[in-house]
Amino acid sequence: MKIFGYTFIVLCLIASCKMEKSDSVESLVSLEEKFKSDKSDSTWLKLVYKIGSDIQNTKDQETKAKLYQKAIEYSSAPGQENMKETFMSELLKLHPKKEQDILFELATSWNNKDDKEIGAILYAGFIENFPNDPRSITIKESASRNIKDHQKYFSLLSKEVTLKASNTGLNNEKALQYINHAEAFGLGFAVNKAVPDYLMLAADLSRALGDINRSIGFYDWIHQYYPDHKDAKLALFLQAYETDTNLKKYADAEKIYKEFLIKHPNDPLAKDVKFLMSNLGKAADTLFKEMQYETKK
Repeated sequence: MKIFGYTFIVLCLIASCKMEKSDSVESLVSLEEKFKSDKSDSTWLKLVYKIGSDIQNTKDQETKAKLYQKAIEYSSAPGQENMKETFMSELLKLHPKKEQDILFELATSWNNKDDKEIGAILYAGFIENFPNDPRSITIKESASRNIKDHQKYFSLLSKEVTLKASNTGLNNEKALQYINHAEAFGLGFAVNKAVPDYLMLAADLSRALGDINRSIGFYDWIHQYYPDHKDAKLALFLQAYETDTNLKKYADAEKIYKEFLIKHPNDPLAKDVKFLMSNLGKAADTLFKEMQYETKK
């Protein structure tokens, strides 16, 4: 269920897309008009990139929701399923209690794929959130039973992650299962207090597996939608750090570092953030040694 890693590439790094300047300044209205007569992949990509850019540049939730809905509508052709699921997932994070049709469609889509437990978790979330919707009766038998005691389920799964480990130090199959199921739980049960805890471990496991984009996506999810959680500040810091040292997207990293300092100027991590901002582009091992030296001073 590699939804969020894809989301991060499309939305958060959109400014890095290699598009012609004339393309990047086209208005959404003009691109929508063009798409009516030209459904080519290039026109479609320009359109969804523009929608993604507009989403990034607006803080109004209702405007964001309308843009996500546009993106879903324009991403319905064969071959565009990943992009559509990306925007559907983002809309669910924004309006977890409103978008029952989106949640039902996403659950049904994943219920027809290899890991049916993902769809089953999403179905269970649908029933939890919309018990009076007639569809809740029809999907009852397909809903996950593991999630009834989600704490026990994810606790056991987290222990299996280290059994029969590969050269990554993890059981890759179980780690990926944890990541996918935590993501599904986050989408289906967004208001559950345990969600950011599961997402934080999913982020760490993604990083351990070398999927940096996905780990950054989880960190963004935590600090953006669970700002009062105990790990929200750390998640924002790690999002910036991974963007800096692993993705080497220095302009994007600097923006996130600055966001951290604006939101948390007195946090103990603020000193490290200032140091990292003044050393953008240095190798991670070099930074670590210099940070240790600064700490001892």
